[in-house]
Amino acid sequence: MNYTPLYGWYYRDSYDRTPSWSSCKFLYEFLTTNRGTGPFAIDVDEEYVEPGDIVQFANDENNFSHSAIVVKISNDNLFVAAHSDNAYDRPIDSYLFLKIRYIHILGANK
Repeated sequence: MNYTPLYGWYYRDSYDRTPSWSSCKFLYEFLTTNRGTGPFAIDVDEEYVEPGDIVQFANDENNFSHSAIVVKISNDNLFVAAHSDNAYDRPIDSYLFLKIRYIHILGANK
């Protein structure tokens, strides 16, 4: 865990956590800029996505509002899991979105 307030990566309970656990913006910022403890990632094109990576959806040009985790790739189709709508093995093309970004997890720092 990275206990840096606001921009860290920790979850003690639903009242004591960083925004990266519940906000697309903060999750993206944490993963793509993290040089401290915890996971780190980069933006990639869909062809480089692997199970365990993050997909984020936007309903307008700049407001990403939903994150899902890639759980399977089959026949060039991505399948995701998401908690907010209790989805597992949901085809990515069943989501309605204007824009999508793919976040490839590279590893985690200790």
